[in-house]
Amino acid sequence: MSAVLAPTQSQLYAGIRAWVAGLLPTGVQVVRGQQNRAAPPLAAFVTMLITGREPLATAGWRYTATTRDISETACVSLQLAVFGPDAHDHAQTLCAAWRDRQAADFFILQGIPAAPLYVSHARQVPLSDGEHQYQACWMLDLDMQVTFSLSLPQDFATTLSAVTVLADRPHPPEE
Repeated sequence: MSAVLAPTQSQLYAGIRAWVAGLLPTGVQVVRGQQNRAAPPLAAFVTMLITGREPLATAGWRYTATTRDISETACVSLQLAVFGPDAHDHAQTLCAAWRDRQAADFFILQGIPAAPLYVSHARQVPLSDGEHQYQACWMLDLDMQVTFSLSLPQDFATTLSAVTVLADRPHPPEE
């Protein structure tokens, strides 16, 4: 048995992707950033990139019959880049919705131990493509509180055999 981490990076990306895709119009693709050998989508799209992870508190732990479970709360930072003719409007939608209770409820319903914390202001980023044409690109940063759990295998003594051994000297020693 090896260590088990939850939620994983893939689970976080899947949760954010589902939240973003649920807010934006059909046809806006949501993809992970920094993909090698992958052309950008032809239509409007959003890229997601986890940019940081900072612990918020000292980790806690508990024991089960076979594991030691470590729980750590961290602030995970995520950068969204929004591309396409309506990028500004989509970025503003994401900013407003991240501050809404619906975002927190969404992650609870997905079973992801995360809650929105902060969102940066949306900012326009100059971008020109290979044909030297301007492309609309707006960026925003989302911060979320995530409770990570790490389950480590642990051996425990369930029974103990004790054997008495006679000492050569009486107890307490005589003087």
